[in-house]
Amino acid sequence: MNLGGAMRRDIAFTFLILWFLPLIGCGSTRDLIIAQVGEKKITLGDLEKASVKMPSFLERGKKELLWTLIYKELMVLEAKSKGLDKDPTVTQRLEELKRKEVFRVFRTRLSKGIDVSEKEMRQYYHKTGLDSRTETRASHIMVGSREEAEEILGLLKAGADFTELARKRSLDEASAQKGGDLGWWQEGVMPGLGARKIFSMEVGQISEPVRLKAGWHIFKVLDRRPIGFKRQRPIIEGRLRHEKLREKERQYMEGLKEEFNLKIDGQTLSLLLEKGKDSTLNLPRLSAEDETRVLFRYDGGEVTLGDYLGWLQDLRPRRRPDPCDSSQVVRFAETTVTESVLLPQALHKAGIDRSKEVRSYLARKKEELMVEELRRQEVEDKLITEEALRKYYQEHLDDYIEPERLTVQATLLDHRADAQELFNQVKEGADMKQVAQNYPLFSQKFKNYGSFSFYATEKTEKRFGRAFVQEATRAKIGELKGPVIVSFRKEGKQYTGYSVFRVLERREAKQKPLTDPKVRRDVVRRLRVKKRRQIEDLFVEFVIQLRVKYSDRITRYEEDLKFFQLKTPKRQQSYLQEKGSTFKTGRSLFNRSINLFS
Repeated sequence: MNLGGAMRRDIAFTFLILWFLPLIGCGSTRDLIIAQVGEKKITLGDLEKASVKMPSFLERGKKELLWTLIYKELMVLEAKSKGLDKDPTVTQRLEELKRKEVFRVFRTRLSKGIDVSEKEMRQYYHKTGLDSRTETRASHIMVGSREEAEEILGLLKAGADFTELARKRSLDEASAQKGGDLGWWQEGVMPGLGARKIFSMEVGQISEPVRLKAGWHIFKVLDRRPIGFKRQRPIIEGRLRHEKLREKERQYMEGLKEEFNLKIDGQTLSLLLEKGKDSTLNLPRLSAEDETRVLFRYDGGEVTLGDYLGWLQDLRPRRRPDPCDSSQVVRFAETTVTESVLLPQALHKAGIDRSKEVRSYLARKKEELMVEELRRQEVEDKLITEEALRKYYQEHLDDYIEPERLTVQATLLDHRADAQELFNQVKEGADMKQVAQNYPLFSQKFKNYGSFSFYATEKTEKRFGRAFVQEATRAKIGELKGPVIVSFRKEGKQYTGYSVFRVLERREAKQKPLTDPKVRRDVVRRLRVKKRRQIEDLFVEFVIQLRVKYSDRITRYEEDLKFFQLKTPKRQQSYLQEKGSTFKTGRSLFNRSINLFS
Protein backbone atom coordinates (compact mmCIF):
# COMPACT_ATOMS: atom_id res chain seq x y z
CA MET A 1 0.00 0.00 0.00
CA ASN A 2 1.38 3.42 -0.95
CA LEU A 3 1.06 5.64 2.09
CA GLY A 4 1.10 9.41 2.03
CA GLY A 5 3.89 11.13 3.91
CA ALA A 6 1.52 12.91 6.29
CA MET A 7 -0.35 9.70 7.13
CA ARG A 8 2.90 7.82 7.67
CA ARG A 9 4.12 10.55 10.00
CA ASP A 10 0.81 10.47 11.89
CA ILE A 11 1.08 6.75 12.55
CA ALA A 12 4.79 6.89 13.28
CA PHE A 13 4.03 9.51 15.89
CA THR A 14 1.32 7.25 17.29
CA PHE A 15 3.95 4.52 17.57
CA LEU A 16 6.08 6.81 19.72
CA ILE A 17 3.37 7.95 22.11
CA LEU A 18 1.27 4.78 22.24
CA TRP A 19 3.00 3.43 25.31
CA PHE A 20 2.92 6.68 27.28
CA LEU A 21 -0.72 7.72 26.92
CA PRO A 22 -3.14 5.81 29.18
CA LEU A 23 -5.71 3.83 27.26
CA ILE A 24 -9.18 5.28 27.08
CA GLY A 25 -11.78 3.87 29.37
CA CYS A 26 -11.64 5.88 32.57
CA GLY A 27 -14.22 8.51 33.36
CA SER A 28 -13.98 11.84 31.60
CA THR A 29 -15.07 15.33 32.61
CA ARG A 30 -16.67 15.81 29.17
CA ASP A 31 -18.91 12.96 27.98
CA LEU A 32 -19.75 14.27 24.51
CA ILE A 33 -18.98 11.37 22.11
CA ILE A 34 -16.78 12.40 19.17
CA ALA A 35 -15.89 8.92 17.87
CA GLN A 36 -16.60 5.25 18.43
CA VAL A 37 -14.46 2.20 17.69
CA GLY A 38 -16.49 -0.95 18.10
CA GLU A 39 -18.16 -0.61 21.48
CA LYS A 40 -15.58 1.85 22.80
CA LYS A 41 -16.65 5.48 22.88
CA ILE A 42 -14.12 8.30 22.61
CA THR A 43 -15.30 11.46 24.33
CA LEU A 44 -14.39 15.10 24.20
CA GLY A 45 -12.87 14.64 27.63
CA ASP A 46 -10.56 11.93 26.27
CA LEU A 47 -9.40 14.33 23.57
CA GLU A 48 -8.77 17.05 26.12
CA LYS A 49 -6.67 14.72 28.27
CA ALA A 50 -4.69 13.65 25.21
CA SER A 51 -4.06 17.29 24.26
CA VAL A 52 -2.48 17.94 27.66
CA LYS A 53 -0.16 14.96 27.23
CA MET A 54 0.70 15.80 23.62
CA PRO A 55 0.68 19.62 23.26
CA SER A 56 3.05 19.53 20.28
CA PHE A 57 0.46 17.46 18.37
CA LEU A 58 -2.11 20.25 18.56
CA GLU A 59 -0.49 22.26 15.78
CA ARG A 60 -1.34 19.43 13.41
CA GLY A 61 -5.03 19.71 14.21
CA LYS A 62 -7.87 18.21 16.17
CA LYS A 63 -8.56 15.49 13.59
CA GLU A 64 -5.00 14.15 13.76
CA LEU A 65 -5.20 14.05 17.53
CA LEU A 66 -8.50 12.19 17.32
CA TRP A 67 -7.02 9.65 14.90
CA THR A 68 -4.25 8.98 17.40
CA LEU A 69 -6.87 7.82 19.89
CA ILE A 70 -8.69 5.83 17.21
CA TYR A 71 -5.51 3.98 16.24
CA LYS A 72 -5.02 2.94 19.84
CA GLU A 73 -8.53 1.54 20.06
CA LEU A 74 -8.04 -0.35 16.80
CA MET A 75 -5.07 -2.07 18.40
CA VAL A 76 -7.19 -3.03 21.41
CA LEU A 77 -9.95 -4.32 19.12
CA GLU A 78 -7.51 -6.50 17.18
CA ALA A 79 -5.86 -7.79 20.36
CA LYS A 80 -9.24 -8.89 21.72
CA SER A 81 -10.14 -10.58 18.43
CA LYS A 82 -6.96 -12.67 18.73
CA GLY A 83 -7.82 -13.69 22.29
CA LEU A 84 -4.80 -11.96 23.78
CA ASP A 85 -6.79 -11.21 26.91
CA LYS A 86 -6.23 -14.89 27.74
CA ASP A 87 -2.62 -15.05 26.54
CA PRO A 88 -0.36 -16.48 29.31
CA THR A 89 2.15 -13.65 28.87
CA VAL A 90 -0.62 -11.12 29.48
CA THR A 91 -2.34 -12.93 32.36
CA GLN A 92 0.89 -13.69 34.24
CA ARG A 93 2.13 -10.13 33.97
CA LEU A 94 -1.31 -8.83 34.96
CA GLU A 95 -1.25 -10.97 38.09
CA GLU A 96 2.11 -9.47 39.06
CA LEU A 97 0.77 -5.97 38.52
CA LYS A 98 -2.33 -6.82 40.54
CA ARG A 99 -0.26 -7.81 43.59
CA LYS A 100 1.72 -4.58 43.41
CA GLU A 101 -1.37 -2.41 42.90
CA VAL A 102 -3.27 -4.04 45.77
CA PHE A 103 -0.32 -3.35 48.07
CA ARG A 104 -0.05 0.23 46.76
CA VAL A 105 -3.73 0.88 47.47
CA PHE A 106 -3.32 -0.68 50.92
CA ARG A 107 -0.41 1.66 51.71
CA THR A 108 -2.33 4.65 50.35
CA ARG A 109 -5.27 3.89 52.63
CA LEU A 110 -2.95 3.26 55.55
CA SER A 111 -1.27 6.63 54.99
CA LYS A 112 -4.53 8.54 55.33
CA GLY A 113 -4.65 10.45 58.57
CA ILE A 114 -0.87 10.72 58.88
CA ASP A 115 -0.05 14.30 59.85
CA VAL A 116 3.32 15.94 60.32
CA SER A 117 3.45 19.05 62.47
CA GLU A 118 5.73 22.04 62.07
CA LYS A 119 7.21 21.24 65.48
CA GLU A 120 8.08 17.69 64.40
CA MET A 121 9.77 18.97 61.25
CA ARG A 122 11.80 21.54 63.18
CA GLN A 123 12.89 18.90 65.70
CA TYR A 124 13.91 16.52 62.89
CA TYR A 125 15.78 19.35 61.15
CA HIS A 126 17.99 19.95 64.20
CA LYS A 127 18.19 16.35 65.44
CA THR A 128 19.46 14.91 62.15
CA GLY A 129 22.02 17.63 61.47
CA LEU A 130 20.18 19.03 58.46
CA ASP A 131 20.58 22.45 60.10
CA SER A 132 24.31 22.25 59.36
CA ARG A 133 23.89 21.17 55.73
CA THR A 134 25.47 23.57 53.28
CA GLU A 135 25.82 24.13 49.58
CA THR A 136 29.02 25.18 47.91
CA ARG A 137 29.67 27.26 44.83
CA ALA A 138 32.84 26.30 43.01
CA SER A 139 34.80 26.85 39.81
CA HIS A 140 37.21 24.58 38.01
CA ILE A 141 39.74 24.44 35.23
CA MET A 142 39.99 21.14 33.38
CA VAL A 143 43.03 20.23 31.27
CA GLY A 144 44.36 17.10 29.63
CA SER A 145 47.61 16.45 31.50
CA ARG A 146 49.19 16.80 34.93
CA GLU A 147 51.97 18.93 33.47
CA GLU A 148 49.51 21.51 32.17
CA ALA A 149 47.59 21.45 35.45
CA GLU A 150 50.83 22.10 37.39
CA GLU A 151 51.66 24.95 35.03
CA ILE A 152 48.24 26.57 35.59
CA LEU A 153 48.52 26.09 39.36
CA GLY A 154 51.86 27.89 39.25
CA LEU A 155 50.28 30.80 37.39
CA LEU A 156 47.48 30.98 39.95
CA LYS A 157 49.95 31.01 42.84
CA ALA A 158 51.77 33.83 41.05
CA GLY A 159 48.57 35.89 41.06
CA ALA A 160 46.88 35.01 37.75
CA ASP A 161 43.10 35.43 37.60
CA PHE A 162 41.27 32.08 37.96
CA THR A 163 38.30 33.24 35.87
CA GLU A 164 40.44 34.35 32.93
CA LEU A 165 42.54 31.18 32.97
CA ALA A 166 39.36 29.07 33.00
CA ARG A 167 38.01 30.93 29.96
CA LYS A 168 41.25 30.51 28.03
CA ARG A 169 42.52 27.10 29.10
CA SER A 170 39.69 24.90 30.44
CA LEU A 171 38.57 22.01 28.22
CA ASP A 172 35.10 22.03 29.82
CA GLU A 173 33.52 24.42 27.34
CA ALA A 174 30.21 24.76 29.19
CA SER A 175 31.80 26.11 32.38
CA ALA A 176 34.74 27.83 30.64
CA GLN A 177 32.32 30.33 29.11
CA LYS A 178 31.35 31.30 32.67
CA GLY A 179 34.90 31.53 33.95
CA GLY A 180 34.83 27.96 35.23
CA ASP A 181 31.76 28.55 37.41
CA LEU A 182 30.03 25.26 38.29
CA GLY A 183 27.16 26.81 40.24
CA TRP A 184 25.89 25.66 43.62
CA TRP A 185 26.33 22.07 44.77
CA GLN A 186 24.52 20.56 47.75
CA GLU A 187 26.19 18.09 50.08
CA GLY A 188 24.93 14.56 49.63
CA VAL A 189 23.45 15.22 46.18
CA MET A 190 26.37 15.40 43.76
CA PRO A 191 28.45 12.19 43.78
CA GLY A 192 32.05 11.62 42.80
CA LEU A 193 35.60 12.34 43.91
CA GLY A 194 35.45 15.89 42.53
CA ALA A 195 32.43 16.73 44.68
CA ARG A 196 34.07 15.27 47.78
CA LYS A 197 37.15 17.38 47.11
CA ILE A 198 35.09 20.56 46.75
CA PHE A 199 33.18 19.98 49.99
CA SER A 200 36.46 19.41 51.88
CA MET A 201 37.90 22.80 50.88
CA GLU A 202 37.59 26.22 52.50
CA VAL A 203 36.09 29.27 50.78
CA GLY A 204 38.72 30.92 48.59
CA GLN A 205 40.95 27.83 48.60
CA ILE A 206 42.44 26.52 45.35
CA SER A 207 43.09 22.79 45.13
CA GLU A 208 46.11 20.89 43.95
CA PRO A 209 45.57 19.13 40.58
CA VAL A 210 43.00 16.34 40.93
CA ARG A 211 42.85 13.52 38.40
CA LEU A 212 39.36 12.37 37.43
CA LYS A 213 38.17 10.30 34.49
CA ALA A 214 37.50 13.37 32.31
CA GLY A 215 40.93 14.92 32.88
CA TRP A 216 42.97 16.93 35.39
CA HIS A 217 41.08 19.50 37.46
CA ILE A 218 41.94 22.49 39.60
CA PHE A 219 39.06 23.55 41.85
CA LYS A 220 38.36 26.83 43.60
CA VAL A 221 35.65 27.28 46.23
CA LEU A 222 33.87 30.59 45.66
CA ASP A 223 31.25 30.60 48.40
CA ARG A 224 29.41 28.44 50.90
CA ARG A 225 26.03 28.95 52.54
CA PRO A 226 23.54 27.01 54.68
CA ILE A 227 20.68 25.38 52.81
CA GLY A 228 18.27 26.22 55.61
CA PHE A 229 14.98 24.80 56.86
CA LYS A 230 12.63 26.27 54.26
CA ARG A 231 14.33 24.65 51.26
CA GLN A 232 14.60 21.29 53.02
CA ARG A 233 11.07 21.35 54.44
CA PRO A 234 9.51 19.15 51.68
CA ILE A 235 12.24 16.54 52.15
CA ILE A 236 11.82 16.55 55.93
CA GLU A 237 8.05 16.24 55.69
CA GLY A 238 8.38 13.34 53.24
CA ARG A 239 10.82 11.50 55.48
CA LEU A 240 8.64 11.91 58.56
CA ARG A 241 5.54 10.75 56.69
CA HIS A 242 7.48 7.73 55.49
CA GLU A 243 8.65 6.92 59.03
CA LYS A 244 5.11 7.17 60.39
CA LEU A 245 3.79 5.01 57.56
CA ARG A 246 6.44 2.37 58.27
CA GLU A 247 5.40 2.34 61.92
CA LYS A 248 1.71 1.94 60.99
CA GLU A 249 2.68 -0.91 58.65
CA ARG A 250 4.68 -2.57 61.43
CA GLN A 251 1.75 -2.34 63.83
CA TYR A 252 -0.61 -3.69 61.18
CA MET A 253 1.68 -6.65 60.49
CA GLU A 254 1.96 -7.42 64.20
CA GLY A 255 -1.83 -7.39 64.36
CA LEU A 256 -2.01 -9.87 61.48
CA LYS A 257 0.20 -12.34 63.36
CA GLU A 258 -2.24 -12.28 66.26
CA GLU A 259 -5.32 -12.34 64.03
CA PHE A 260 -4.09 -15.43 62.16
CA ASN A 261 -2.61 -17.00 65.30
CA LEU A 262 0.79 -17.42 63.61
CA LYS A 263 3.00 -19.96 65.42
CA ILE A 264 6.48 -21.24 64.64
CA ASP A 265 7.30 -24.93 65.11
CA GLY A 266 10.19 -25.10 67.59
CA GLN A 267 11.44 -28.53 66.49
CA THR A 268 11.49 -27.55 62.82
CA LEU A 269 13.30 -24.32 63.70
CA SER A 270 15.95 -26.31 65.58
CA LEU A 271 16.39 -28.57 62.56
CA LEU A 272 16.72 -25.52 60.29
CA LEU A 273 19.40 -23.97 62.49
CA GLU A 274 21.28 -27.27 62.67
CA LYS A 275 21.17 -27.60 58.86
CA GLY A 276 22.39 -24.01 58.66
CA LYS A 277 25.79 -25.10 59.94
CA ASP A 278 26.25 -26.86 56.61
CA SER A 279 25.32 -24.02 54.28
CA THR A 280 26.68 -22.35 51.18
CA LEU A 281 25.91 -18.69 50.46
CA ASN A 282 23.62 -18.70 53.51
CA LEU A 283 21.46 -21.46 52.01
CA PRO A 284 20.93 -24.40 54.41
CA ARG A 285 21.26 -27.84 52.84
CA LEU A 286 17.84 -29.48 53.15
CA SER A 287 16.79 -32.93 51.99
CA ALA A 288 13.52 -33.52 50.15
CA GLU A 289 12.08 -34.89 53.39
CA ASP A 290 13.28 -31.83 55.32
CA GLU A 291 11.46 -29.53 52.92
CA THR A 292 8.11 -31.10 53.82
CA ARG A 293 8.51 -30.17 57.51
CA VAL A 294 6.10 -27.47 58.71
CA LEU A 295 7.87 -24.31 59.92
CA PHE A 296 4.78 -22.15 60.59
CA ARG A 297 1.13 -22.84 61.28
CA TYR A 298 -1.62 -20.26 61.12
CA ASP A 299 -5.41 -20.29 61.06
CA GLY A 300 -6.16 -21.60 57.60
CA GLY A 301 -2.80 -22.98 56.51
CA GLU A 302 0.87 -23.74 57.05
CA VAL A 303 4.32 -22.89 55.69
CA THR A 304 6.96 -25.56 55.07
CA LEU A 305 10.74 -25.48 55.01
CA GLY A 306 10.45 -25.85 51.24
CA ASP A 307 8.52 -22.57 51.11
CA TYR A 308 11.15 -20.94 53.31
CA LEU A 309 13.98 -22.22 51.10
CA GLY A 310 12.22 -20.83 48.01
CA TRP A 311 12.07 -17.38 49.57
CA LEU A 312 15.79 -17.54 50.37
CA GLN A 313 16.66 -18.54 46.81
CA ASP A 314 14.83 -15.48 45.48
CA LEU A 315 17.24 -13.24 47.42
CA ARG A 316 20.83 -12.33 46.78
CA PRO A 317 23.19 -14.10 49.21
CA ARG A 318 23.96 -10.92 51.14
CA ARG A 319 20.31 -10.30 51.90
CA ARG A 320 19.77 -13.77 53.33
CA PRO A 321 19.82 -14.18 57.12
CA ASP A 322 22.74 -15.91 58.81
CA PRO A 323 21.48 -19.55 58.78
CA CYS A 324 22.94 -20.18 62.25
CA ASP A 325 21.61 -17.02 63.90
CA SER A 326 18.21 -17.88 65.37
CA SER A 327 17.12 -14.24 65.78
CA GLN A 328 17.90 -13.43 62.14
CA VAL A 329 16.21 -16.58 60.85
CA VAL A 330 13.04 -16.08 62.92
CA ARG A 331 12.80 -12.37 62.07
CA PHE A 332 13.21 -13.02 58.33
CA ALA A 333 10.81 -15.97 58.33
CA GLU A 334 8.07 -14.20 60.31
CA THR A 335 8.33 -11.05 58.19
CA THR A 336 8.21 -12.98 54.93
CA VAL A 337 5.28 -15.18 55.99
CA THR A 338 3.34 -12.15 57.16
CA GLU A 339 3.98 -10.11 54.00
CA SER A 340 3.75 -12.94 51.44
CA VAL A 341 1.02 -15.14 52.94
CA LEU A 342 -1.04 -13.39 55.62
CA LEU A 343 -1.20 -9.89 54.13
CA PRO A 344 -2.61 -10.96 50.72
CA GLN A 345 -5.31 -12.97 52.51
CA ALA A 346 -6.18 -10.02 54.75
CA LEU A 347 -6.34 -7.60 51.82
CA HIS A 348 -8.56 -10.01 49.90
CA LYS A 349 -10.82 -10.32 52.92
CA ALA A 350 -10.98 -6.51 53.09
CA GLY A 351 -11.96 -6.45 49.41
CA ILE A 352 -9.08 -4.26 48.28
CA ASP A 353 -8.31 -6.53 45.33
CA ARG A 354 -11.92 -6.04 44.20
CA SER A 355 -12.07 -2.30 44.85
CA LYS A 356 -13.04 0.13 42.10
CA GLU A 357 -9.57 1.67 41.93
CA VAL A 358 -7.85 -1.73 41.55
CA ARG A 359 -10.38 -2.96 38.98
CA SER A 360 -10.03 0.26 36.98
CA TYR A 361 -6.25 0.01 37.09
CA LEU A 362 -6.25 -3.64 36.00
CA ALA A 363 -8.70 -2.99 33.16
CA ARG A 364 -6.41 -0.30 31.80
CA LYS A 365 -3.26 -2.36 32.28
CA LYS A 366 -4.84 -5.41 30.69
CA GLU A 367 -5.49 -3.49 27.49
CA GLU A 368 -1.98 -2.05 27.54
CA LEU A 369 -0.47 -5.52 27.93
CA MET A 370 -2.68 -6.91 25.17
CA VAL A 371 -1.60 -4.14 22.79
CA GLU A 372 2.04 -4.67 23.73
CA GLU A 373 1.76 -8.40 23.05
CA LEU A 374 -0.03 -7.71 19.75
CA ARG A 375 2.76 -5.39 18.65
CA ARG A 376 5.33 -8.02 19.55
CA GLN A 377 3.58 -10.80 17.65
CA GLU A 378 2.60 -8.81 14.56
CA VAL A 379 5.62 -6.55 14.23
CA GLU A 380 8.71 -7.41 16.27
CA ASP A 381 8.54 -11.20 15.88
CA LYS A 382 8.55 -10.80 12.10
CA LEU A 383 11.84 -8.91 12.22
CA ILE A 384 13.49 -10.22 15.38
CA THR A 385 13.35 -13.86 14.35
CA GLU A 386 15.20 -16.81 15.87
CA GLU A 387 17.59 -16.68 12.93
CA ALA A 388 18.24 -12.97 13.50
CA LEU A 389 18.84 -13.59 17.20
CA ARG A 390 21.30 -16.42 16.53
CA LYS A 391 23.14 -14.38 13.90
CA TYR A 392 23.55 -11.35 16.17
CA TYR A 393 24.59 -13.54 19.10
CA GLN A 394 27.26 -15.34 17.04
CA GLU A 395 28.62 -12.00 15.82
CA HIS A 396 28.93 -10.70 19.40
CA LEU A 397 30.07 -13.75 21.38
CA ASP A 398 32.63 -11.71 23.32
CA ASP A 399 29.81 -9.66 24.82
CA TYR A 400 28.32 -12.76 26.44
CA ILE A 401 31.13 -14.34 28.41
CA GLU A 402 30.57 -15.06 32.10
CA PRO A 403 33.78 -14.23 34.00
CA GLU A 404 35.39 -16.57 36.49
CA ARG A 405 33.15 -16.85 39.57
CA LEU A 406 34.57 -17.46 43.02
CA THR A 407 32.82 -18.41 46.24
CA VAL A 408 34.82 -17.53 49.34
CA GLN A 409 34.63 -17.82 53.10
CA ALA A 410 36.19 -14.67 54.52
CA THR A 411 36.80 -12.52 57.58
CA LEU A 412 37.42 -8.78 57.63
CA LEU A 413 39.19 -7.15 60.59
CA ASP A 414 40.43 -3.65 61.30
CA HIS A 415 44.02 -4.53 62.19
CA ARG A 416 46.63 -6.63 60.42
CA ALA A 417 47.86 -8.10 63.72
CA ASP A 418 44.37 -9.38 64.55
CA ALA A 419 44.00 -10.81 61.05
CA GLN A 420 47.36 -12.60 61.35
CA GLU A 421 46.35 -14.00 64.73
CA LEU A 422 43.07 -15.28 63.29
CA PHE A 423 44.95 -16.77 60.32
CA ASN A 424 47.21 -18.75 62.66
CA GLN A 425 44.27 -20.13 64.64
CA VAL A 426 42.36 -21.22 61.54
CA LYS A 427 45.57 -22.69 60.11
CA GLU A 428 45.77 -24.88 63.23
CA GLY A 429 42.27 -26.22 62.55
CA ALA A 430 39.94 -23.77 64.32
CA ASP A 431 36.59 -22.91 62.71
CA MET A 432 36.89 -19.56 60.92
CA LYS A 433 33.38 -18.40 61.80
CA GLN A 434 33.76 -19.22 65.49
CA VAL A 435 37.16 -17.55 65.71
CA ALA A 436 35.78 -14.41 64.01
CA GLN A 437 33.23 -14.09 66.81
CA ASN A 438 36.10 -13.35 69.22
CA TYR A 439 36.91 -10.13 67.35
CA PRO A 440 34.92 -6.87 67.16
CA LEU A 441 32.71 -5.90 64.24
CA PHE A 442 34.64 -4.42 61.34
CA SER A 443 34.81 -0.66 61.83
CA GLN A 444 32.44 -1.27 64.79
CA LYS A 445 29.43 -1.64 62.47
CA PHE A 446 29.89 -4.36 59.81
CA LYS A 447 29.88 -8.16 60.10
CA ASN A 448 33.44 -9.45 60.20
CA TYR A 449 32.64 -12.86 58.69
CA GLY A 450 30.67 -14.18 55.73
CA SER A 451 30.59 -16.42 52.68
CA PHE A 452 29.82 -14.86 49.33
CA SER A 453 30.39 -15.14 45.59
CA PHE A 454 31.82 -12.65 43.11
CA TYR A 455 33.04 -12.43 39.54
CA ALA A 456 36.73 -11.75 38.97
CA THR A 457 36.28 -8.48 37.07
CA GLU A 458 37.66 -4.94 37.16
CA LYS A 459 34.39 -3.85 38.75
CA THR A 460 34.95 -6.28 41.63
CA GLU A 461 38.54 -5.08 41.99
CA LYS A 462 37.22 -1.56 42.49
CA ARG A 463 34.76 -2.88 45.04
CA PHE A 464 37.06 -5.06 47.15
CA GLY A 465 40.50 -3.93 46.08
CA ARG A 466 42.78 -5.43 43.45
CA ALA A 467 44.95 -7.29 45.97
CA PHE A 468 42.03 -9.30 47.37
CA VAL A 469 40.57 -10.27 43.98
CA GLN A 470 43.91 -11.21 42.43
CA GLU A 471 44.94 -13.23 45.48
CA ALA A 472 41.61 -15.08 45.41
CA THR A 473 42.01 -15.77 41.69
CA ARG A 474 45.41 -17.38 42.26
CA ALA A 475 44.40 -19.35 45.37
CA LYS A 476 43.75 -23.09 45.31
CA ILE A 477 40.42 -24.48 46.50
CA GLY A 478 40.46 -24.71 50.31
CA GLU A 479 43.79 -22.91 50.65
CA LEU A 480 43.86 -20.39 53.51
CA LYS A 481 45.09 -16.96 52.38
CA GLY A 482 45.83 -13.66 54.08
CA PRO A 483 45.99 -11.24 55.64
CA VAL A 484 45.16 -9.34 52.44
CA ILE A 485 44.30 -5.65 52.43
CA VAL A 486 40.72 -4.85 51.40
CA SER A 487 39.54 -1.35 50.57
CA PHE A 488 35.98 -0.35 49.70
CA ARG A 489 33.62 2.60 49.76
CA LYS A 490 30.24 2.41 51.50
CA GLU A 491 27.72 5.08 52.48
CA GLY A 492 30.05 7.80 51.23
CA LYS A 493 32.98 6.68 53.38
CA GLN A 494 36.20 4.82 52.52
CA TYR A 495 37.04 1.73 54.61
CA THR A 496 40.25 -0.30 54.74
CA GLY A 497 40.69 -3.63 56.52
CA TYR A 498 42.48 -6.98 56.41
CA SER A 499 40.95 -10.22 55.21
CA VAL A 500 41.70 -13.87 55.84
CA PHE A 501 39.85 -16.13 53.44
CA ARG A 502 39.68 -19.39 51.56
CA VAL A 503 38.13 -20.16 48.19
CA LEU A 504 35.32 -22.70 48.55
CA GLU A 505 34.37 -22.98 44.88
CA ARG A 506 35.64 -21.77 41.53
CA ARG A 507 33.68 -21.67 38.28
CA GLU A 508 35.84 -21.01 35.25
CA ALA A 509 34.92 -18.32 32.75
CA LYS A 510 32.46 -19.64 30.19
CA GLN A 511 30.40 -18.63 27.21
CA LYS A 512 26.85 -17.72 28.21
CA PRO A 513 24.35 -19.42 25.88
CA LEU A 514 21.61 -17.68 23.96
CA THR A 515 19.13 -19.76 25.96
CA ASP A 516 20.11 -17.79 29.07
CA PRO A 517 17.07 -15.51 29.68
CA LYS A 518 19.27 -12.47 30.43
CA VAL A 519 21.35 -13.01 27.31
CA ARG A 520 18.27 -13.45 25.16
CA ARG A 521 16.65 -10.29 26.56
CA ASP A 522 19.81 -8.31 25.87
CA VAL A 523 20.09 -9.57 22.29
CA VAL A 524 16.42 -8.75 21.69
CA ARG A 525 16.93 -5.28 23.15
CA ARG A 526 19.93 -4.61 20.92
CA LEU A 527 18.14 -5.85 17.83
CA ARG A 528 15.19 -3.60 18.64
CA VAL A 529 17.54 -0.63 18.57
CA LYS A 530 19.27 -1.82 15.42
CA LYS A 531 16.01 -2.49 13.58
CA ARG A 532 14.11 0.47 15.04
CA ARG A 533 13.29 2.05 11.69
CA GLN A 534 12.16 -1.25 10.17
CA ILE A 535 9.98 -1.94 13.20
CA GLU A 536 8.44 1.50 12.91
CA ASP A 537 7.71 1.06 9.20
CA LEU A 538 6.16 -2.38 9.71
CA PHE A 539 4.08 -1.02 12.56
CA VAL A 540 2.77 1.73 10.27
CA GLU A 541 1.77 -0.86 7.68
CA PHE A 542 0.05 -2.93 10.35
CA VAL A 543 -2.00 -0.04 11.73
CA ILE A 544 -3.07 0.99 8.22
CA GLN A 545 -4.28 -2.57 7.65
CA LEU A 546 -6.29 -2.36 10.87
CA ARG A 547 -7.80 0.92 9.72
CA VAL A 548 -8.99 -0.78 6.54
CA LYS A 549 -10.04 -3.99 8.28
CA TYR A 550 -12.19 -2.21 10.86
CA SER A 551 -13.36 0.70 8.72
CA ASP A 552 -16.99 -0.32 9.27
CA ARG A 553 -16.44 -0.30 13.05
CA ILE A 554 -15.17 3.29 13.13
CA THR A 555 -17.65 6.12 13.56
CA ARG A 556 -16.58 9.75 13.84
CA TYR A 557 -18.69 12.72 14.88
CA GLU A 558 -16.26 15.36 13.72
CA GLU A 559 -18.88 18.09 13.76
CA ASP A 560 -18.67 17.95 17.55
CA LEU A 561 -14.97 18.79 17.43
CA LYS A 562 -16.05 22.43 17.29
CA PHE A 563 -16.73 22.15 21.01
CA PHE A 564 -13.10 21.27 21.60
CA GLN A 565 -11.74 24.60 22.78
CA LEU A 566 -8.06 24.89 23.63
CA LYS A 567 -7.22 27.24 26.46
CA THR A 568 -4.33 29.38 25.17
CA PRO A 569 -2.63 26.41 23.51
CA LYS A 570 0.43 28.41 22.52
CA ARG A 571 0.92 29.55 26.09
CA GLN A 572 0.37 26.00 27.31
CA GLN A 573 2.79 24.62 24.75
CA SER A 574 5.33 27.35 25.50
CA TYR A 575 5.05 26.56 29.19
CA LEU A 576 5.51 22.83 28.65
CA GLN A 577 8.39 23.40 26.27
CA GLU A 578 9.99 25.73 28.79
CA LYS A 579 9.51 23.17 31.55
CA GLY A 580 10.85 20.43 29.31
CA SER A 581 13.81 22.55 28.35
CA THR A 582 14.50 23.34 31.99
CA PHE A 583 14.25 19.66 32.90
CA LYS A 584 16.53 18.61 30.06
CA THR A 585 19.03 21.35 30.91
CA GLY A 586 19.03 20.44 34.58
CA ARG A 587 19.34 16.74 33.82
CA SER A 588 22.13 17.29 31.29
CA LEU A 589 24.03 19.48 33.74
CA PHE A 590 23.65 16.84 36.44
CA ASN A 591 24.81 14.07 34.10
CA ARG A 592 27.67 16.21 32.81
CA SER A 593 28.81 16.91 36.35
CA ILE A 594 28.71 13.21 37.21
CA ASN A 595 30.75 12.40 34.10
CA LEU A 596 33.29 15.15 34.71
CA PHE A 597 33.79 14.85 38.43
CA SER A 598 33.56 11.10 39.12
